[in-house]
Amino acid sequence: MTRLWETGLGTAVTLVLAPFLFPANPLTVVRAEFARVAAGLSDALRTSAALAERADDGERRAALQRVTDDIAGLSAALQVLGPQIAAAGKAARWAIVRRSAMRATAELEPTRRLAVQLARNLEVFAAELLAFGARPDVATADVLGADLLDRLVAPLGSAIMAALTGRPFAAELAAARAVVDEFRASDHTPAASVVRRPLHRMVEELEAVVP
Repeated sequence: MTRLWETGLGTAVTLVLAPFLFPANPLTVVRAEFARVAAGLSDALRTSAALAERADDGERRAALQRVTDDIAGLSAALQVLGPQIAAAGKAARWAIVRRSAMRATAELEPTRRLAVQLARNLEVFAAELLAFGARPDVATADVLGADLLDRLVAPLGSAIMAALTGRPFAAELAAARAVVDEFRASDHTPAASVVRRPLHRMVEELEAVVP
């Protein structure tokens, strides 16, 4: 009876302490980080679009600089994810459901590369807003078309969130593509092409991976 009691007590203690003694599932950690990055990129897109419609001043420039700094932080986190994804791949070899675990980890690196590309173009967009905002001959609100920009942000942000978290996004991407086509038809000036190009590239990058 004493040994049974000791065994039961030891088992109970192990179950309670296991989450603190053993490392977290690498696959779960990576997915959670993708969700955080996706939310950060979507927020940066919304913030940049809102700032594009404001007149240039010191407060706007400071806000855009904070956006670019935030995106740079997300890009750095994506670089750290590389080794974590490799660790998740190694752990999948020993998983009980080996085939499904390996299939899930195989999708992580392409998702990371997509996130890196999206972050890079979003950072370029914010930088272009900073650069063109300082030019008195260019009004970014007019160049971008406030109405079209507002219509692009919601579906593009939703597509980013879905693509980086493993959910379908074809409908959102189709809506974003329709707005991009309107953009291209509405203004062909060099300034418009330069400022809007990063947004167009983000749509194209998502189209390249849509299921």
